[in-house]
Amino acid sequence: MYELDIHDDFQETTQAMGTAFAAAVLPLLHACSEGYAMMVHKDLSPGMATKGSYEVVKFALEQNYDCLGIKCEDVGGLVDVRGNGYLA
Repeated sequence: MYELDIHDDFQETTQAMGTAFAAAVLPLLHACSEGYAMMVHKDLSPGMATKGSYEVVKFALEQNYDCLGIKCEDVGGLVDVRGNGYLA
C-alpha cells in the first residue's frame, strides 16, 4: 500500500502484492472488526488499489492490534529496501 499511495507505483505487480496482502489479512481483521476489514478491503481490492490510502490501512490495522494479538513491540517500521533506513 505504501508504494501505491506514497510513491504512486501503480504497476500490476505492486497492485497484486496489495491484493495478496489483503487476502491474507482480511479474514483475521474481519474476525476483529467488520468495519475496519471493509475499510481495508475497499483500499486493497483488485482494481481499487490505485485509490487506496496507506494511512487508512495502517490505522485500521493499528486499531486492531490487541484483537490480532499484536503488540507495538512486535511492529517495526517499513524498511527501505534501498538501504536508507525506514520509510515509515
